[in-house]
Amino acid sequence: MSTSKFPKISVIVPYYNPHPSLFEDAINSIFAQSYDNWEAIIVNDGSIQANTEVLQKYIRGLNDSRCSIINLDKNYGPSVARNKGIEAAKGEIITFLDTDDLHFPWYYQQISDHFFNHPNDLIIATPSYKHINSKNNKGIFLGSFEYKLVHDPTKVAFRPLQFPQILSEDDSKILSFLAHRIALKLFINGTPRIAVKKEVFNFIQFDEHFRTAEDSDLCLQILNNEDLLDKTKISTNPYYLYRIYSSRNRLTLNAKVVFQNMGKLKTKYSDKKSIASKSLWFLQRRDEWKLNVIIYRHLCGQSPFKTLKDIFNSSKSLKGKFQNIVDVLKLIFKYQLITECLGKDIKESEIVKNGHLNKTSELQVLFKEHLDRLTDKSSKPYAIKMYEAIF
Repeated sequence: MSTSKFPKISVIVPYYNPHPSLFEDAINSIFAQSYDNWEAIIVNDGSIQANTEVLQKYIRGLNDSRCSIINLDKNYGPSVARNKGIEAAKGEIITFLDTDDLHFPWYYQQISDHFFNHPNDLIIATPSYKHINSKNNKGIFLGSFEYKLVHDPTKVAFRPLQFPQILSEDDSKILSFLAHRIALKLFINGTPRIAVKKEVFNFIQFDEHFRTAEDSDLCLQILNNEDLLDKTKISTNPYYLYRIYSSRNRLTLNAKVVFQNMGKLKTKYSDKKSIASKSLWFLQRRDEWKLNVIIYRHLCGQSPFKTLKDIFNSSKSLKGKFQNIVDVLKLIFKYQLITECLGKDIKESEIVKNGHLNKTSELQVLFKEHLDRLTDKSSKPYAIKMYEAIF
């Protein structure tokens, strides 16, 4: 299905008792877009009365018909909220924004151009750029693995590649095809941010059994659908800014929910022949995924004795049993104390430890150049506000 030159882009924003200033920044990032054929659908997912009134007053104050609110009668979770937004969307292209994140101001223009120039594509997948603004760390970071998947897929997929000199031109084409195919699947497995043509939701939708990890589940659905996967493009273009901050109120930091959803994903994609199941194997090399059932039972109030028994039964070797005890204690400390009780987002320390690429200076230059070129008087003040909120 071809896309018109100036398609309407529907931005779905689930809203549930957000931090007011972060929500305002998120909406500012929509109004900052140099492309103006968009609609913002804010789905109020059962927020308390005071926050519902704040939302209604704020949107009325914007006085812009492109913004609308859908009020749900109770809190259903982001999957239901997103599906409701998709049903109401009038745009040819749909993308999503959380109330504490940002869209870079060139995003809608570039995805509009991409779908027009590549009419057979259905999905554009890009990584979240991570924004840290804490006492210890500041900056915008991009995962080095995600970068390599897009820019050097052969090295990632076939490392080390032995004797490349003996490959014929046809051999090299086959190798390149396989490398890009592997990179695509690994990239989607990493839960990128997506912009999609609305017709995609005739084949997949957010699973309403998930209150978190719904975006990971949607990406696994894409992996299981070869037709969608064939029409998916990946890019490291900076489109989405994920803001890392400490808060005890974030559902994504609820340890019990996190480990419960790992189990749900493993159960849902238990067919060993499916691409999604094979992709989960990639994740299950991590201790969180290997030991998720034991951790979840502990978080549900299981006795320490029963938890210890489960740990011992999880490995045949004595060395493995003691290693699992150490790993479980580390995970409980990491997820229950640091993440849930203290409200610390562990992604901050992982970004520093894992050697993410610091893109702060590069993005600051890019943003300034965008502001210098921007002539639209309606979007420029919002783009300036956004620049100030980031840098």
